[in-house]
Amino acid sequence: MAFRRDEQGHSPQAEPWRGWYNLKRWKDLRLRVFERDLFTCQCGCARIECDTSDLVCDHIEPHRGDPALFWSEANLQTLTKACHDGWKQRLERQRRLAP
Repeated sequence: MAFRRDEQGHSPQAEPWRGWYNLKRWKDLRLRVFERDLFTCQCGCARIECDTSDLVCDHIEPHRGDPALFWSEANLQTLTKACHDGWKQRLERQRRLAP
């Protein structure tokens, strides 16, 4: 059976945890992490970004659908969108491809 996929190629049926990102609980947690990190990218560039649309609340250890990892504030960090979409995604791809 083929799943319908979104524009990024993700299937809500195969990956139901993706819906967690739309919950108020996630939006509140995301803002708490930004405030905790002083709206500053934690990757080392230390860029301060006041526009939260340019920030990503990143899972340090990929959760892969594990609710404990997904909701753990200790597993979250603030990254700029550029850092998240650049080096962090390359790092995660390398980890997935490693033997």
